[in-house]
Amino acid sequence: MTKPLASKTLPFKMSPLRQQSSPGVPVKVLLIVPFVVQTVAAVGLVGFLSFRNGQQAVNDLASQLGLEISERVQERILVDLSIPHRLNETTAGLIESGVIPVTDIGRLELHFWKLIPPAEQITETFIARPDGSFTGTRWSEEQLVFDTATTASAVEPDGTRGEILDTFPDYDPRVRTWYQEAVTSEAAIWSQIYPDYTTNILGITAAQPIYDAEGNLEGVIGSSFLMTLINQFMQQLEVGETGMAFVLEPTGDLVTSSRDTPLQVRQGEEVQRLSAAESPDPVIQETARFLLEMIPDLNSIQSVKQMKFSFNDEAHFLQIKPIQDDYGLSWLLVTVLPERDFMAQIQANTRTTILLCGLALVIAILTGILTARWITQPLLRLVHASETMALGKLDQQVDPAPIRELRILGEAFNSMARQLKESFNTLENRVQERTEELRAANVQILALNQQLHQENLRMGAELEVTRRLQQAILPRPGELEGITELDIVGYMEPAVEVGGDYYDVLRYNGTVTIGIGDVTGHGLESGILSIMVQTAVRALAVASEVDARQFIGVLNRALYDNIQRMGSDKNLSFLLVHYQDNRLLISGQHESVIIARANGDLELVDTDELGFPIGLEPEIHSFLHSYEGNLFFGDTLVLYTDGIPEAEDAAGVLYGLDRLCTMVQENHHLTAAGIRDAIINDLKQHIGAWTIDDDVTLVVLKHIFPPG
Repeated sequence: MTKPLASKTLPFKMSPLRQQSSPGVPVKVLLIVPFVVQTVAAVGLVGFLSFRNGQQAVNDLASQLGLEISERVQERILVDLSIPHRLNETTAGLIESGVIPVTDIGRLELHFWKLIPPAEQITETFIARPDGSFTGTRWSEEQLVFDTATTASAVEPDGTRGEILDTFPDYDPRVRTWYQEAVTSEAAIWSQIYPDYTTNILGITAAQPIYDAEGNLEGVIGSSFLMTLINQFMQQLEVGETGMAFVLEPTGDLVTSSRDTPLQVRQGEEVQRLSAAESPDPVIQETARFLLEMIPDLNSIQSVKQMKFSFNDEAHFLQIKPIQDDYGLSWLLVTVLPERDFMAQIQANTRTTILLCGLALVIAILTGILTARWITQPLLRLVHASETMALGKLDQQVDPAPIRELRILGEAFNSMARQLKESFNTLENRVQERTEELRAANVQILALNQQLHQENLRMGAELEVTRRLQQAILPRPGELEGITELDIVGYMEPAVEVGGDYYDVLRYNGTVTIGIGDVTGHGLESGILSIMVQTAVRALAVASEVDARQFIGVLNRALYDNIQRMGSDKNLSFLLVHYQDNRLLISGQHESVIIARANGDLELVDTDELGFPIGLEPEIHSFLHSYEGNLFFGDTLVLYTDGIPEAEDAAGVLYGLDRLCTMVQENHHLTAAGIRDAIINDLKQHIGAWTIDDDVTLVVLKHIFPPG
C-alpha cells in the first residue's frame, strides 16, 4: 500500500526559496523593460519611417521640380530657336514660288529689311549664292545694314541702300562652315555656336539650302541668332531656393546659365568659349566634372537622367535633359538642386520625434513600475505556494487574485495541487505497467529483427546463386576461339547484382547461332528468366533447328508457359543470328544490328518488323520475319542491348546510336576485342561518375577467315 505523499521523503532537498538567491530575471523587469522597449521602438520606428518618407518625398519633389524647370527651359529655348528657321522658311517659300527671284538683289534687300525683326536675338538674315555673291540685312550698333560679298551699306528709312560703310575685299561665303554644312546635308541645319564679333554674346546661325525645279542649288539662306533673351530668361529663372540650371553642348562647352557667370574668355585677340568643367562658378565646374566622370560620352544621353552627388559635403540632386530639334540641335539642360533646400522641415520633425521618444520613455517606465506592482503581488503568493509544494507539502491553496487571468491561474494551481496529490498515489503502479508493456514490445521487436535478418540472408543467397549461374553459362573464351573463321568477343555488366540481359554463342553442325536478349526489369525473376532463355536456345541449337521462325516460335511458347506458371509479368526482346558459310540470317525484335564492312561502310538492320517481344503472347509466328545477308572477310557484326545507347551522363544526355555507330566505324579495322574495348571505354567516359541505370551487354563478331 502506497504511503501518503505528505509523509514521503522527496528525492531532493530544497531550502525555502525565500532564503536563497535564484537565477533568472525578475517579473518587474520583464514587465517594465518590454513597455520601455516597445514604446521606444514604436516611436523610433515611426520617426525613422517619417524621416525616410520625408527623404523620399524630398527626392520626389526634387525630381518633379527638376522636370518642371526642364520643361519650361526646353519650351522657351525651342520657341526662341524656332524664329530664325521660320524666317528662313519664309524667304525660301518666296524664292521657290517665284515671288522674289533669287538674282533680284533689290527685292531681296527690301524683303530682308521688312523681315528682320527689331529684336536683340536676330542679328542678320541673308542669302549666299553658288557664284559667291551675298545679300543680307543685319543690325550693327542699333543700325540696319545691307551687306553684299564686298560692301556694307547703310539702310535708308524707306528701305533703300544708302552710303557705303565698309568694304570686304576677301569675303567668300562659300567657305563658311554654315554654307558648306547646309550644302552637304541638303537640309536646314544649325551652325556651330560662336561668340558675336561685336558683343561677345554667344550666337548661332540657322542655314537652309534652296534648289530650283531641276534640283540645282540656288543658294543658302541664313539667319543669325544671339542668345540674349535666352540668357535673360535663364538668369531670371528660379531653381528652388539656391539651385541653378545651365545648358551645355555634348562637347562640354557652356551655352547659357541661370547664374551671371562668363560663358567665354578672351585670349589675346581671340574669344574662346568656356567648357563647363572650366567655369569659374564652382557649382557648374563640380557638376560638370561629376557628370563627365559618370558619363564620359555626353552624346549617349538621349533621355532624362537623374542622379545625386556630393559637393562641399552637401548632397545635390542632378538632372540632365537632352534638348533636340529637327535641325540637328543637340544640347543638354542640367538642373542642380541642393538637398538642404528641402530638408529643413524634415530636420525639425526629427527633433520633435526625439523629444517625443524621451517623453514616451519616462511614461513607459512609470507605467511599467505601477503595473508590475499590481501584477506581481498575486504572483508572489503563487511562488510561495509553489515553494512549499516543492518541499513536499501538497495541501496548498491560494486566494483569488483581482486580475482575471491571475484568478484563473490561481484556480488552475489549486486544481493542479489536488490532482497532483491524487496522481502521485497511482504513478508508481502506472510506471510499472508501462515498463512491462515496453519489455514485451522489445521482445517482439527483437524477434522481428531476427526474422528480417534471416530473410535478408536467404534472399542474398538466392541472388548470389542466380548471379553465379548467369556468369557460369556465358560462353567461354575457348568456345569462341574454336570458331576459327570468326573473331567473337562479348561483354556483359549488370546494373545490379542480378541483371536481365542475356547473350550466347553456340556452334552445332557448322552453324554458328548467336542469341541476345533483354528481360524487362532486374533482380531474381529477370535473372532466372535469362537463364531459361539460354537453356531453351541451347536446346534448340543442339536440335539443329535452323528455321528462324520455328526457332523463335518454340522459344516464345516455352518461355510464355513458364512466365504464366511463375505468375510474372516479365517479357524480353530477343534477337537470333544464324551464320554459316558467309551467310547471315537475322530474326527477332531487338535493337538495330550494326554491320561494318571491310571498306568502312556501315549498315543498320532495323529489327522492329522482324519479330515480337518474347513471353507476351503464346503464339507469335505471324509476326516473325528474317533478314538475309552476307558477312565476308574483314566485315564486323555488332549486337548490343539498350543499356548502351540509352546510357546517360550527369546532364541526362544519352550516349545514342549515332555515337555507337561512329565508334564501330572508326575502329572497324581493329580486332573484335579492340572494337569492344574502344566502345566500352568511350561509354564509360561518357557516363563518367554517373550511376549505370541499365544492364550493358555487347557482342562483337568479325570475319577473319580469308577467302580461298
